[in-house]
Amino acid sequence: MNRLSFIVLFTLIPLLGFSQVNYKVGITYSQPKLLKSPGLTLEFGDRNNIIQVLSSIYLHTPIPNQTVNSISIKDIGFYDHGFAYIRTFPVKEITIGAGLGFGVIRGPRYHKINYYKLGGYNIYRVEKGKYTYKTLNLNLTLKRIYFISVYNIEEKSIRFGTGIRFR
Repeated sequence: MNRLSFIVLFTLIPLLGFSQVNYKVGITYSQPKLLKSPGLTLEFGDRNNIIQVLSSIYLHTPIPNQTVNSISIKDIGFYDHGFAYIRTFPVKEITIGAGLGFGVIRGPRYHKINYYKLGGYNIYRVEKGKYTYKTLNLNLTLKRIYFISVYNIEEKSIRFGTGIRFR
């Protein structure tokens, strides 16, 4: 089974259990160590259960004097795909949600190796690879606008986003 088939099955099968499906589409942004990461998010579910699908890219912005070794965009495809289950608690026109998720990143990983006192910055060793991570997800919906935050437990980085709810 190819990757696209797996993603389609993973996202469509849970819809069978939802009676009235709400859709949310949004944009996200994160800026972990020496990276900029815009992304898109899709959420669907009923009033109490949401499946969140997140996809983003990494824009590698190495600073030559802060990395021991550097990798180029041609060396690696930068991406981040994540899935989460969020349990929501509706109160009138406000919905608050919390959940857990996981994801896969293919991109650089930075390891601090030294602090350069004279320059006032950290020096990193860069590794490229593919690795998984776990997330804590928070969600707040006010009428049709929603806000999300996704905390990557392994990288200790946070992604924020906003979007609009349909239906």
